[in-house]
Amino acid sequence: MKAGTRTLRETVDTRLSRVSMHGVTLIALAALAALAIVLGACGALPFSPAAMAATLAVTVVASAGVTLVGSAIVRRRPMPESAAITGLLLFFLVWPSTDPATLAWYAAAAGAAAAAKYLLVFRGAHLVNPAAFGAAALAVSGKGAVSWWIGSTAMFAAVVVAGVLVTRRTGTMRFAWGVAAGAYVVTAATLLVNGSGVASALSTAALSNPWVFWAVFMVTEPMTAPQRARDRWLVGALMVLLIAVPVHFAVGSAHVATSPELVLLVANVVTALVQRPRPQWARVTAVERVGADGLSVVFEVPRALGIRAGQWVEVQAPRGGFDRRGARRVFTPIGTGRQFSIVTRVPADASSFKREWARLRVGERVRVTRKGGSFLLPRDPDLPLLLVAGGVGVTPVLAFLDELGPGLGGRDVTVIYRAGAGGEIGRDALEASGAEVHVIDGRITAPVVTKLVPDVVWRMAYVAGPPVMVGNVSRVLHKVGARAVAVDEFFGA
Repeated sequence: MKAGTRTLRETVDTRLSRVSMHGVTLIALAALAALAIVLGACGALPFSPAAMAATLAVTVVASAGVTLVGSAIVRRRPMPESAAITGLLLFFLVWPSTDPATLAWYAAAAGAAAAAKYLLVFRGAHLVNPAAFGAAALAVSGKGAVSWWIGSTAMFAAVVVAGVLVTRRTGTMRFAWGVAAGAYVVTAATLLVNGSGVASALSTAALSNPWVFWAVFMVTEPMTAPQRARDRWLVGALMVLLIAVPVHFAVGSAHVATSPELVLLVANVVTALVQRPRPQWARVTAVERVGADGLSVVFEVPRALGIRAGQWVEVQAPRGGFDRRGARRVFTPIGTGRQFSIVTRVPADASSFKREWARLRVGERVRVTRKGGSFLLPRDPDLPLLLVAGGVGVTPVLAFLDELGPGLGGRDVTVIYRAGAGGEIGRDALEASGAEVHVIDGRITAPVVTKLVPDVVWRMAYVAGPPVMVGNVSRVLHKVGARAVAVDEFFGA
């Protein structure tokens, strides 16, 4: 059973890694929409297939249309996947209808959601979740019902399955499901206080509320969600608190009450004000080929990055480096001050982003838009370390060694590096660091670890690389008794 579970996990991770985060989210939402229409036809949902199809078409088309116009105005290539996701999200929030007037208001809400990406911008990114903004605007207008019908018994199991896949791909599983669990507990407790029986309160809180969908598909939206683990839990606690303390107020003739979209909008604003860094331009100062298909680009910025080694930065594509994943990528920089380098692979079948990245020349600039991550060295300088890297996952290891500096700050550090098919990246830097370095070709198994690192039980272990490799190695390290294991997964696509 255990071996079978591992095989299934590896298969899922491998297939997820071939699709972008936006792609996985879009596929999941489209599958849920198709299922909903089928359930409507079977009578399991209180909407006709015609009403759902009409509402879906209106929200997606309106979102796409405004996205095209907005992109043309700001001279930026549109992101069709993002536009479709926004329209799909709204479809699950509003009450399906075939009434032309109602559909017109739904189109306006979807348009407002898409426009928010261009109009409500703070420090280089949209301020609030677009779909939540569109739903809130519709609710305030009083012209349409924001019902969150996705929170229904008929859809619950499918939402959970889709949610597991999406949060696995986006790396937000703990955050999303933690927030969903908190919202569930508060809702169940409220029902109990109001006189519901225990069984009724527990089932209603889970099966008749949208918390799983809300947390998985909206709370974790990458441009508005907190990026550091500590901030995620603080903002998550804030959202749960807002759910627990209902608020009612009037906006003109409209009555506004605590709702999932309102809670999320408040959390988005708090996140932006507290965490979001000011974007800055990074100028290329050096470009160097590394290994068979690696590329190291050195940058200089006006202000220090303000991060710790192991954290990531998001970089906007140079020139026309836009592809199906958008115009931005996340990298782990080596160096945290005003000068840093980014090492990545540019294979023969590279995306347009990577191809443009490979054409960078000294003097050109890229924009650093966000930063985050919780893959950090322990504060205790006496704790011995084991750093395990696979492929381009060596970059956070190089960042750690760079931060420790000459002599590794007196730390006891052992590195195991499995280069992979693309060749070795950073081997010279690893061996010059002063750490004990082992470069291997095969799988990292328990016998390999105990042979190379006999004192593994005393070490804090860090594993970075492709998801399947990270999963396998982390299980090996737990098996051989490593003191603790932190992981950083590098998805492809």
